[in-house]
Amino acid sequence: MKIALASLAPLAAICLGISGPASAAPYGGAAFVPAHAVAQSAVGFRIYAPDLIPTADGSRLHGSVCRTGRSPAASPSGVSLQVSDSKGHVIGKAVGGLSGNLSGRTGLGCAYYDLETGWSIAATDTVRVCLVGRPEDAACAATD
Repeated sequence: MKIALASLAPLAAICLGISGPASAAPYGGAAFVPAHAVAQSAVGFRIYAPDLIPTADGSRLHGSVCRTGRSPAASPSGVSLQVSDSKGHVIGKAVGGLSGNLSGRTGLGCAYYDLETGWSIAATDTVRVCLVGRPEDAACAATD
């Protein structure tokens, strides 16, 4: 008995779950704020710019920090966020911890931050992210 491969395509799509677009959207389908985000990476680490999500009470900022390789550098304890309007006036500041593994033994660990604020972020605002908790982070945090 010969079966044409074309006749198996609908069955394969169902079995593989590729019958249509993904139904799950990040953050429950919330829209992102297209504000400008500046992530101040530090030696041995890379900070990824946060996703900026409007909430009923303000904003949620979610992002990650990853170690860029094996390094004796101490892990930061968290991140500092500063939001400025289009004229450079500081609207708000927040500090939050990191969850995850930034161990220097493995070389490429990542940790995540998730902060909720009581203020809104507009598309014309700038969000600046810095590491905190280590002496070498002081220069970035001092500009907050």
